[in-house]
Amino acid sequence: MFKLENDQTKEHRILIFSKASNVTWANSMYEVFADGSFAVAVVPPPFVQVYALLTRRGKWIFPIAYCLLTGKTRGIYEKMFQMIITEWPDFNPTLMSLDFDQPIIDAVKTIFPNIRLNGCLFHLFRNIRKRLAEEDLIQ
Repeated sequence: MFKLENDQTKEHRILIFSKASNVTWANSMYEVFADGSFAVAVVPPPFVQVYALLTRRGKWIFPIAYCLLTGKTRGIYEKMFQMIITEWPDFNPTLMSLDFDQPIIDAVKTIFPNIRLNGCLFHLFRNIRKRLAEEDLIQ
């Protein structure tokens, strides 16, 4: 699948890359892992991040979509999930693990109101360490 959303402005352009065959098992993608990459990602302008979605299938974790986004607002994340659901109507995860970024949390709760969310401990500890350093409590 290659999907493009373009509202004629650079602020809301979205590109989604995925395998077309993922639609055949979208109804069994119950547990999804989501993460955006900002500093490490080398993306062409006007995009600022790569957002990856992965899911468990059996004992393995598979990437199911890579999304190029022009921002990290609730509206952009909601549109990203709406675009995925348009292609995979049976995509309705019951559990999602993600970072503690409020816009993605709000978007997920809006699009999937019955979902259970898990925060990622790696991101929690990284944010705590960053805050402690900002307060000069650690080096």
